[in-house]
Amino acid sequence: GQAVVVLAGGVAFGAVYVSGTPLAAEGGAAFGALERLDYLVAYLGLPWTRAAALALPGRVLGAVLLLFAVWTLGRAMLAGRHGPCPDPLATVLMAFSLTGAVAAAAARSGVDGEVFVPVRYSVLLMPLHAGALMTVAARIESAWHAGAMRVVTAAAVLLLAQQIVSGEIARAETTVMRATLAEFAAGEIRPGMETVVFDDLEQARRDFDAIRAAGLYQHAR
Repeated sequence: GQAVVVLAGGVAFGAVYVSGTPLAAEGGAAFGALERLDYLVAYLGLPWTRAAALALPGRVLGAVLLLFAVWTLGRAMLAGRHGPCPDPLATVLMAFSLTGAVAAAAARSGVDGEVFVPVRYSVLLMPLHAGALMTVAARIESAWHAGAMRVVTAAAVLLLAQQIVSGEIARAETTVMRATLAEFAAGEIRPGMETVVFDDLEQARRDFDAIRAAGLYQHAR
């Protein structure tokens, strides 16, 4: 069915995406199976996993979404023999996000310290969230003994709350990044700047000085 085609395409794209990628980045720690699984779960738990206080609940959410997506796609592939087929559109949406998450986790070549998943990847999870809601909407409505409007309203409120949290996390991260870049521009070099500026701070300093000497990328005063 459609889900099988999407999964096959996702696997093929992922194989091409990671081809030639080293298993460990130079100077970084090895990124093994457990680290990749943690990255996958953290990815699926975005944007919650990017907030320090919500890192664990976010990973729990990511694990639940992973199991639910695999279960739904498995039902879709076995439809007709082991039960009815889930909504085709919902399975395609979920397969899109899941294959993207797997590709991102598989492509990681190394990690230093804490697993870091960019919050911008959250937008790639919207199809998964929509597909999951489409899959469970009928059951929610039946259990709630209410009209479809209440289900839609509840889903909209949940998604809105997530977008608010995502926006606040992005704002906080951007504030930290802007402060770090301002410190670097002012001449400061300290441990931890590598994740924002460049992994080789000395090289970054030489490049920055050359760009500034050439008068490029200067803010208007």
